[in-house]
Amino acid sequence: MWDGNTWTKIIDSDFNDFYTGAWITPERDVVFFQSLGFFNFIFPHLPGVPQNQQPFGRAFSYPMLTACGNNNDNKFFTSDGDIHHLNNFLGEISGTADEPLHDEAVPLNFTAIYVPETSCLPLGIAPINVYAIRNTNEFWKFDGDSWSNMNVIVPAGQTLSWLSGASASQIFAVGFKSDGNGGNTGVIWKYDGITWVEETNLPPGLLGLTDITASLGRVDAIFSSGFENNLNRVDPEIIRVDILAAAEAGETIDLFDVLPISIIDLSVRKTLLTPEPIKVNDTITFQLEIKNIGNTAAVDVKFFDAYINNIQHLSNNCGMTFHDMNSEENSTFRRVIIPLLGIGESMVCTMEFKVFGPAGEIIKNVAVAREEEYQFDGEFANNSSFVTNIVIQPE
Repeated sequence: MWDGNTWTKIIDSDFNDFYTGAWITPERDVVFFQSLGFFNFIFPHLPGVPQNQQPFGRAFSYPMLTACGNNNDNKFFTSDGDIHHLNNFLGEISGTADEPLHDEAVPLNFTAIYVPETSCLPLGIAPINVYAIRNTNEFWKFDGDSWSNMNVIVPAGQTLSWLSGASASQIFAVGFKSDGNGGNTGVIWKYDGITWVEETNLPPGLLGLTDITASLGRVDAIFSSGFENNLNRVDPEIIRVDILAAAEAGETIDLFDVLPISIIDLSVRKTLLTPEPIKVNDTITFQLEIKNIGNTAAVDVKFFDAYINNIQHLSNNCGMTFHDMNSEENSTFRRVIIPLLGIGESMVCTMEFKVFGPAGEIIKNVAVAREEEYQFDGEFANNSSFVTNIVIQPE
């Protein structure tokens, strides 16, 4: 396991197993790793738990290529095109081992799969907009119901080996082709959400490529032994694309300058301006701020404000109007669409409410920003801001 400085061995095996990859849950409480032998085994590893107390692994008919999801709600993608819905101990949540979340009748023999973070839906819902490489020269897509060939013409002689990305509109596939002198030269394709295009402006002498990982403002896979929250971060406004070069050289090539990624990163902040204590019949004011801290302009941003109905909206200078999307009983949503939010630009506004209680209830108020299709936010954690710890006092 890499902690940003050193490697630490977490598995000690007496067998000559081939470990082919790993996936860590976003909560960083489980590491799944795969061993290829006569069968394809996937094992969960619980950090801090002795090796003789680790959960059992599970055999799959086909290798796992990637995974997505959250704690106890994991989607595993195998090379046959199946999608398994598993808990942290590899038990099926939706369906059975013979009938996974998605069951492909005829194995598709994928060699690589990429799942954008926003495509992995919760619970027993199949992910949407999943991308794959088949037969080393075909691009395929899963739309939430079925896999289909994207019918991209890949020139003869190219071998596509892996793909990764920053969003559904920023995907990169890498591979290699003969350089005519007994070696290989690199191949890179880029997907913008609509079309796959081969990148031809590559550095001279670029070696054949075998793997790629795209990271957004953070270094890849740097969780220490106890999964403490001490990630080594780079500048949050810098998006790095790190590509592992051909196996014959074993080098790592940074192609950030060759393949720059433009991202939107919206930061949302909500603040209660009225001093506490807050009493029944008080008039209170919230300040909302949304800022684009990314490196490209944001277009048609949906900016929401939601609150429990123990406060009543009086006025706002945010331009927000009532909107019933996803409205639940006893809660209200208001929104405004911001046509353009340039690099570094922000919008600051206020909203006034009348508190009518009852006393003892908690005021719950949240502001959320969301982009339109094909726009990607580089850091989801700062897309919302909550005020939920204010207890209404009697008059």
